[in-house]
Amino acid sequence: MSNHTFKKYSSDANCVGYPLYYIVDSSYAGAQIMCANCCTEEHTGDETIQTEANWDDHQLYCEICSDKIEAAYEEDSEEEDSEYIC
Repeated sequence: MSNHTFKKYSSDANCVGYPLYYIVDSSYAGAQIMCANCCTEEHTGDETIQTEANWDDHQLYCEICSDKIEAAYEEDSEEEDSEYIC
């Protein structure tokens, strides 16, 4: 087990506060989408880990704990979308 803690939100200078998720690719399980907590708990140091921000996927879930991964932007309501239909 690694001692690294993965962040739930970005802290990069131009992208502070965006929700993060992790694509963890291991030889034994293949690629899995994980939340920050599961990535911290499951990380052994033998995996390739890619960090991504969840901009607008409102159906993104952690494959380990099944928790929904927060999206940076709210989902458009149907009412707002219908204003632009001719």
